Amino acid sequence: VYLALNVPWLEELVPDDLEGVLFGSLRLGNESFGEGRLAAGPDANAELWRPRIAKAAGRKQKRALEEIVQRLDSFADPQVFRQSVRTAAARAAYLITGDIVSTLNHVLRIDRELSQAPRSEVPQKLLSHPMTRDLIFFALSPEALALRRTVGTG
Repeated sequence: VYLALNVPWLEELVPDDLEGVLFGSLRLGNESFGEGRLAAGPDANAELWRPRIAKAAGRKQKRALEEIVQRLDSFADPQVFRQSVRTAAARAAYLITGDIVSTLNHVLRIDRELSQAPRSEVPQKLLSHPMTRDLIFFALSPEALALRRTVGTG
């Protein structure tokens, strides 16, 4: 999923750098993006990353960023973006494997909060964690069964 969305680097960035990369890219498309709407921290992160991105981006990428900024009609939270990609990746893993237990075990290994939970608390943590709760309910949905049948795992 990360490769398909062309964001394999997403999990490597700390929250401040993720803000900087995303908002700095948008500022490359429009220098006034987020002025007055971004808090001081995200604004500073955007200004830190914008020159780096400008140096690495070609004319085609800069033009694409200009078009993206023109079409934006709302503010995007980088952490919500990261969580959405994580959720999509977990759902795709379940659909491809058809194995909810293996998919949950994988999430247990890669998520810092879940991996540090004592064994006795894992079931409760799985149901209270937003991504795994979403995955469990998704796996129980008729839509997931239909998609699994489509890909041959249902």
